[in-house]
Amino acid sequence: MVMTQTATTEFGGLLRVAGPAEVARAQRFMRRVEIIPDNPSVRAMALRETRRVGAASRTIAMQHEIPQSLQSTVRLLERSYPEGLSEDRLLPVWRLLYDELSDRNLALVASQVACLEPAIVLNKVYEAAALDVHDPRVQAAAERLKKHGYEAWLAEV
Repeated sequence: MVMTQTATTEFGGLLRVAGPAEVARAQRFMRRVEIIPDNPSVRAMALRETRRVGAASRTIAMQHEIPQSLQSTVRLLERSYPEGLSEDRLLPVWRLLYDELSDRNLALVASQVACLEPAIVLNKVYEAAALDVHDPRVQAAAERLKKHGYEAWLAEV
């Protein structure tokens, strides 16, 4: 089991008001936890802080949960679409990546970038696969990705 550094700090803060039994349970729990560094997504850090969503919430809630081998793909998409991928742009971009990644890996990347559950995204991945690579929307997505390192990414994968 893993927990981010920020989540660990927040959890520890709660123990200040806990009774002896809760503290003992928390200590047993924490012995089974691997503490990992914070690694929030660009989208998470772009969220506006509110009364209900503070800095710690942003950092904890939207950690990169994809393998290191897919981080370059996420970074390519975040560079190419810093404003995020709107619904009308999702499928053409995913069509470009479809031939390069497994369905599962593409679903993981797509879920990270679009902030959707991988199981939901998988159906969209299959929908994207049906698009013609010569579709003008796919070609426009290719041009945008090329400006942000698509060719280098292709050589890497």
